[in-house]
Amino acid sequence: MIFTAMIELIQAPRNLKGTVSLTASKSISNRVLIAKHIGGLDTKISNLSKAEDTQLLENILNEYKSKETVFCENAGTTIRFLTSFLAIQNGAWKLTGSERMLKRPINDLVSSLNELGAHISFEEKIGFPPLLIKGSTLNKNEIAISGAVSSQYISSLLLIAPYLEKGLNIEIIEPLLSKPYIQMTLEVMREMGVESSWEGNLISVKKQPYKSLCYTVENDWSGASFWYSFVALSETGSIDIPFLKNNSIQGDSILSEIYKSFGVKTTFNENSINISTTKQQKVDEFKFDLSNYPDLALPIAVTCAGLGIQCYLTGLESLKHKECDRLVCLKNELEKFNIKSKVNDYSINIRANQKLKESSSIVKTYKDHRMAMSIAPLIMQIKQLTFDDERVVNKSYPSFWKDMERLNFDLKRS
Repeated sequence: MIFTAMIELIQAPRNLKGTVSLTASKSISNRVLIAKHIGGLDTKISNLSKAEDTQLLENILNEYKSKETVFCENAGTTIRFLTSFLAIQNGAWKLTGSERMLKRPINDLVSSLNELGAHISFEEKIGFPPLLIKGSTLNKNEIAISGAVSSQYISSLLLIAPYLEKGLNIEIIEPLLSKPYIQMTLEVMREMGVESSWEGNLISVKKQPYKSLCYTVENDWSGASFWYSFVALSETGSIDIPFLKNNSIQGDSILSEIYKSFGVKTTFNENSINISTTKQQKVDEFKFDLSNYPDLALPIAVTCAGLGIQCYLTGLESLKHKECDRLVCLKNELEKFNIKSKVNDYSINIRANQKLKESSSIVKTYKDHRMAMSIAPLIMQIKQLTFDDERVVNKSYPSFWKDMERLNFDLKRS
């Protein structure tokens, strides 16, 4: 049993200044690992993410041949990528995860794979893990799948496409959410030697081998979102973040444009970025469709709440099925600090000029890494924050609290 420990943020520095070293991109790392093992390659991966999810996936890929049950804990990307991966391997497995994972739907992906010729069934509730997978040869090469549920389903299918007998043609039924993540998948595949085409709603991949000998993973733009929020909520701030670049394959690099609205300037250097406060007038109202960037919703919402900016974020259907129901949980936690919001299955609305108030309530993280890291920047505006689980950040950004300490935040663990 893993015991959780609380962490208390006691004081923020008056002048926010320093350097943070993000972990490598979990999203890119997981795609590269799957491609490497599908191809049976000895690819040398440099700067692989240290996130728990990536370490879990790497361990599973190294050991699955000797396992009958593969346990994916609470890692959504892992279970979705492995569903397709195991479907074309020799053997049989039970693919399962945590209690929360068993409530996260996977029916569209399983149905698509079975239509292609896979042998996958549901052990308990139809449409949800645990899955019973018997590896087989997938002889069909055409599938239509909704783009509105999870882009990870499409990425999962794409990653195995080069090793199907006839390749794969995927027709995406609109609307398509999180398009940059599919573009990321195709770019990782291209960098590992696989060509594809995407015209209109049709993505085509012919049968061909992965053949990369080495791959260097970018650092994580999603992790940078929390530091943009810290800077936006500070009186004066300047943070250097190494190994992020302007022409990134990560869609979340749009942060550099979005945070101009909140008075944050991004300077791109040769091998790093600097984010800093400016005297530029902040917006009074911020509306944005985050269909392509759902992971940015929580830090942006918290930034707006802290600055008293009217906020209306849409395109967030996928957040209901993450580690927690993120919009509902964020609404609950912000209310502890006098911030009221309205949420539904696809949006969050926070009205302007609400005053943050101190609270002795403990912030619940709901076993969700992004809940903790998104709310943490409020320490720039209030005197104290206590979170119920210090370890929760390990899922994607294990050094998050240490990076805060390097920037002279006062933290207390209990």
